[in-house]
Amino acid sequence: MSRDDYRKLITIDPQLRNGEPCIHGWPIKVYEVVSEVIGGATWTQLSAKYPQLRREDILACLIFAAEQPKPLFLLRDEDLWP
Repeated sequence: MSRDDYRKLITIDPQLRNGEPCIHGWPIKVYEVVSEVIGGATWTQLSAKYPQLRREDILACLIFAAEQPKPLFLLRDEDLWP
């Protein structure tokens, strides 16, 4: 799967989650997935929390966030430090 294919997995719809980037077909924000990964979540933990997601969906979130020209979101301290 190419980088362009990953972009197809992320949608921005003003009527879904206030227009924030989400995984195509699900009301799961890119922010939520990336925050989990930054917090140290493993694939097993992510798949337990979001059983509908595939590995490609999670990779698409990471690629999408990495390709943004400025920060996609600002993390709060509690997102990083429990």
